[in-house]
Amino acid sequence: MTRINCTIIISLAAIYCISCNNHRPKLERPDGMPALHPCSVEVTFGGQIIEGVVASLTPEDGSKWGASGSTDKTGTAVMSTSYGFKGVPIGKYTVAFVRIIQNPDFNDNDPKSMPFCSLIPAKYGEGKSKETLEITVGKNSFTFVLDAGEEFVK
Repeated sequence: MTRINCTIIISLAAIYCISCNNHRPKLERPDGMPALHPCSVEVTFGGQIIEGVVASLTPEDGSKWGASGSTDKTGTAVMSTSYGFKGVPIGKYTVAFVRIIQNPDFNDNDPKSMPFCSLIPAKYGEGKSKETLEITVGKNSFTFVLDAGEEFVK
């Protein structure tokens, strides 16, 4: 895995953690935030339910109101927009997936070796994923079946 890919993966994980809002006081809704609609994303990987997959929604219209969520033990992520506001604005989104794990082949003596990698193949990652969804008025629920046929990126 290149340093750029690792940086992207770690950045996505950090963005998700920042947006969780679990330990911050309740914030007021930001100016200009559109109406939000409930959204859940169910993810299976190689036919298995997998916990800890971060799903990130990037608006296809270039808006700043993306969303993210992390799968629980049922493989379902409840999506939240900036600052942990639950829901997603109406629109079309590209969906990227990442599941950070320790790299089993990490070599501290090799400058190209990365300590962490994504269990999910790079073809589902930010900038490469072809997975999409469209949020409409009301409750939105989506299922993504990710192919585990490709070895994870190291």
